[in-house]
Amino acid sequence: MDVAMQFAKAPDEVRAAFDDVIKAAADEERLVNLAHAYENEVLPRAKGTTEQMKNEAMSYKQEKILHAEGNVGRFNAMIPEWQKASKLVQTRLYLETFGNILSKTTKIIVETQGSNNLIYLPLDKLMNKNKDSHESRDSKSKDGVSAENHHATSGSLESSEKNP
Repeated sequence: MDVAMQFAKAPDEVRAAFDDVIKAAADEERLVNLAHAYENEVLPRAKGTTEQMKNEAMSYKQEKILHAEGNVGRFNAMIPEWQKASKLVQTRLYLETFGNILSKTTKIIVETQGSNNLIYLPLDKLMNKNKDSHESRDSKSKDGVSAENHHATSGSLESSEKNP
């Protein structure tokens, strides 16, 4: 028995349907390939991002743990001092804390006792004014008048005004 393959031709009435089936199969394969390409592009990036976030979280955790352990160590070292002179240590801690707070602020409002007045101290403006006066003094010293001579001269004028 001999089998011969012959080309089968679809009838014209169903030709469009056969072409649609072939196009749908090709579109399916193309879309599956696009999906795999997208997966291969996005998945490694997402894994890298999650790994980086995990590392940052672990680093942050370790930093906070070490900071807390340092605070505990400082506190434990302070206990004997506290037991010897609690009032002195309390005052020192108060001054250190307020020194730390006030070094970070630019404005201070002071309420005076027995009065309805508030005193406003714009430290940022005072610091800038002080800085500007130092800069102008430095520029004068570059013009031939040294800052030391300026201070010495102003100091001698002040002393001569005090002692007529």
